[in-house]
Amino acid sequence: NPADMQGNFVRSYGKITSTDSSFETDDGQTTNKVKKHNANVSAGSSGGAVFSEQMKLIGINIGGGSDILKRFRYGAMIPASQIREFLEEFEKTRTELAN
Repeated sequence: NPADMQGNFVRSYGKITSTDSSFETDDGQTTNKVKKHNANVSAGSSGGAVFSEQMKLIGINIGGGSDILKRFRYGAMIPASQIREFLEEFEKTRTELAN
């Protein structure tokens, strides 16, 4: 997890800046939906929770992008709804295999 100089958790604030973007996995076979945001992310932010103003979990950070000068441009998250769908399908498949 990212930490400041005193070892405290780093928090950043921002807004969702895109409704739907996509990226392909390293194998080039799977396309995933992501949402971009402008809350600063840094090394160690991947896997971190993204919350709404009401403190509702809305996604998980997966990375971000920077310009050629390595300045932060955007963060990217997998929406909680997509994670939920994956977990439901995983559980369904696991149950079918167990029977």
